[in-house]
Amino acid sequence: MIDSPAQLIDRIGEFATLGASRIHLRLTDLTDLDHLELIASEVLPQLEDVKPGAPCAC
Repeated sequence: MIDSPAQLIDRIGEFATLGASRIHLRLTDLTDLDHLELIASEVLPQLEDVKPGAPCAC
């Protein structure tokens, strides 16, 4: 389970280091989109420079 934006960034960085070129996030509560806004504002800006197969500097 991921509990914070920092944990999600770290986890995505692990996948990128392994060569993943895309990931899929599952949104389970479509009535509460605050978590989607949090990902857009806190997580995505940190991942703009992540390249598949490269170490993540997150």
